[in-house]
Amino acid sequence: MGSTTHAVAIGPRLVTKRYRSWARGEPHREWRALGLLDAHVPGLAARPLRLVEGSPPVLEMSVVPGVELGAAPLTPPQLDALAAALTRLHGGVPETVLRGLPPRIWAAAELISHLVEVMADASHDDPTLAPALTAARDWLASTTAADLATIVSPVLAQADGNLANVLWDGSGCRLVDFEDSGLGDRAIELADLVEHVSVTMSG
Repeated sequence: MGSTTHAVAIGPRLVTKRYRSWARGEPHREWRALGLLDAHVPGLAARPLRLVEGSPPVLEMSVVPGVELGAAPLTPPQLDALAAALTRLHGGVPETVLRGLPPRIWAAAELISHLVEVMADASHDDPTLAPALTAARDWLASTTAADLATIVSPVLAQADGNLANVLWDGSGCRLVDFEDSGLGDRAIELADLVEHVSVTMSG
């Protein structure tokens, strides 16, 4: 647990989440996201009960039933339920509300900017890798990369494609872990899920 961003204690009716990092407003991001979902898409995620400011901050929320996905390949009912949950997540909060949210942590624009900085100083002793570095720099400077930073379909972004953040109760899926949430683009969010290592490992 030492490398995780939070610690979670689950009781019969109450989940207590203690944050290990909060410099980017993670507790408030999660509190806000859970509040929006409770108002616009009730039942999809936990109900926020109390946010306690402190060091560390603590968020109390209702218990979400179900078991984590990702330990085994998804069954057809699980896949259908996951798609339905994501459709509710991405379509539930009005765009007028979404536009007032801060960008999700590691939004496409932030990620591309970071990669540009990293690639500017990147080098390798193996000359055969030089074309790859050049191609990466060229792509990052392209209109294709710039287009990725443009939000086309605004959504409330969960901002974490880990299947372990999807709970299956035998008939439907619910979502947990919104500490990196914010305004995102639907295509980026779906790609974040599809390309996540948890999806690859689950087969």
